[in-house]
Amino acid sequence: NRATVAGGRSRAGWVTAGAVATGLGVWGLHVIGILALRLRDGLGAVPVRFHVPEMFLAAVVAVAAMAPALAIIVRRAAGTPAVLITGGLLGTAMAATHYVAMAAIRVPALVTHDVTLALASIGIALVAGTAAVWFSAELPGRGRHAAGGRLGTAIALGAAAAATHYTAMAAMRLTPTGARIASESAALPATPGVAAVVAAAILTLLGLATLAAAIDRRVRKGLERGEE
Repeated sequence: NRATVAGGRSRAGWVTAGAVATGLGVWGLHVIGILALRLRDGLGAVPVRFHVPEMFLAAVVAVAAMAPALAIIVRRAAGTPAVLITGGLLGTAMAATHYVAMAAIRVPALVTHDVTLALASIGIALVAGTAAVWFSAELPGRGRHAAGGRLGTAIALGAAAAATHYTAMAAMRLTPTGARIASESAALPATPGVAAVVAAAILTLLGLATLAAAIDRRVRKGLERGEE
């Protein structure tokens, strides 16, 4: 919203901020969902660890893919082609974020995926991502700033990320190898504590982004009144 009404460097700044906030929000959903993974065999709980650099690589992928999507959709005259392109970028960001994050998993098993379900997860990301963009786009009969459009965007984006994640998790197949997990200094165990830290950090970031947008809106309204 702030990127749409801004211009020049200000718009670029808001697009970047939006890409970081949205990208990390999507990344956080996938990471917390993956950290919730619990495995058991006949002997009890199976240790699950995650390679931190690859987890952060997934965050970079999410933000990098969100940036061009937001840059396109904030244009005032974004039509159907732009919506389809942006929806494709958004869906790609969600799917890529999940699979890059899943590459960080460390378990004593061979990880493979059911091809049908994996493709279904990507398809869900593309379709639902496009729906999220459509809600926010300036299409005939729709107001870009309508409260209903913003609510629809939030619901569609959240549903898209969650549906993509859990469909992709259902596609995962684990074949025990009997080998021990290699010791890596950059690997962390999947614990509720780690998930809580990730959730708290992302919620703080999103709160700060919302506060910054509110302050900017008030400042702009004050300047407009002063010019009158």
